[in-house]
Amino acid sequence: MDPELFKIGHFESENGRSITLREVIDREKLKHIVMHPEDYELGSRYIKGEKMDKDAQLTLLQDYLARTNTLGECPMRYYQRNGFGRYWTGEKIGLQNISRRIRHTLCADHMIDIDMKNAHPTLLSWYCHENGIACTGLDAYIVDRERLIADLMTYEGISRDDAKPTYSPSSMGRSSDSSMTHQPGSGNIMGNEADHGGSDQAES
Repeated sequence: MDPELFKIGHFESENGRSITLREVIDREKLKHIVMHPEDYELGSRYIKGEKMDKDAQLTLLQDYLARTNTLGECPMRYYQRNGFGRYWTGEKIGLQNISRRIRHTLCADHMIDIDMKNAHPTLLSWYCHENGIACTGLDAYIVDRERLIADLMTYEGISRDDAKPTYSPSSMGRSSDSSMTHQPGSGNIMGNEADHGGSDQAES
C-alpha cells in the first residue's frame, strides 16, 4: 500500500477541501472486462450527467485500468461542487460512478459496498421538515419510488438506469434535458401538485 495515495488537501472552509483516497480493485478482472467487452452487458449509463453507450464506457474503463498500479491501486481525488455537499470523483470515472455490477465484480475481494437507498431525497426531506419547507411531492416520491420508476420505464419503454436520472436531478436543484414530457410524476418532485409533484413538462 502506498501511503501517498491518501491525502487531504488544503481548504478555506470546513466543507471546501479536496480529498485523495486509494481505490483498490482486482486489476486482472478489469483487464478481462476490457479485453472481452462482448461478454458483458455494459448497456448505457449516465456518468457525470452524460449518457454513455457501451463503447464510451469501455473507453473510460480502459482509462481507469491505465491509472492503476500493479496492485490494483488507483489514487482518486474527490471534491465538492461549489464548496459544499456531496464529494464527487475528480476523474472521468471511478468506483463512485462506475456500473454497480462492474464495481461489485472488481471490489468483491477488497471492500463491502454499503449503499443508503434513496439517500439524497431522504436527507433532503428531513431538511425540509426541519425547516418548515413544504415537500409533499418529494415525500410522495420517497414512499412510492419503485412504482414511479417502474411506471416511467413502462410509459417510455426505457431501462431503469435511464429512468432514475429523470427524477434524481429534481431533488438536486438542477435541470435535465430529458424529453420525457408527459408521464405524470416525472416533473419536479420538490413541487406540491396533487399528482406526486408532477408537471406536464419534466424539468428534472
